[in-house]
Amino acid sequence: MISAARQEIVEKLDAIGEIDAGFPEIEAIDSGEIRRNTIGIKSYLKNLRTGTAYRKLCHEGRVMAFLEQVLGGPVRTYDYLWLGTVHVGGATGCHYDIIYTGRGTPNLYTAWIPIGKMPLTDVSMMILENSHKLEDLRATYGKGDVDRDKNVGWLSKNPVEVQE
Repeated sequence: MISAARQEIVEKLDAIGEIDAGFPEIEAIDSGEIRRNTIGIKSYLKNLRTGTAYRKLCHEGRVMAFLEQVLGGPVRTYDYLWLGTVHVGGATGCHYDIIYTGRGTPNLYTAWIPIGKMPLTDVSMMILENSHKLEDLRATYGKGDVDRDKNVGWLSKNPVEVQE
């Protein structure tokens, strides 16, 4: 399932020139070109996250079975799936997923599924140890909702600042 989802996503990135043609497509080497902004970003991102293989990876199989076992019953995913494709040298800001995905409930778990090997030096995610215990932050920023509040988004682009 993972390799099929990877192939599907890489083909879509390659179709707009965001994969370096000097390497095998499946290696997904970034071309350094950010072209999605020139072709209608919303429709392109929707196209990326609605592929059959990607949806199957997120809605079926081992990930769902694992979550059902851990949580002791049936689980459901959102119809809207978030897909992180950040270019080399790029980053998203520090944030709580709940402000994007909570939709009024704290009964939510996020599962990040890597779809390819990545050297530890190029790790794509950092988690702030014990951030779930920062009650002031949870009671303020963590209660935000990007759709409802419109001005809530990243806490910071500086992970060192957030850590301190």
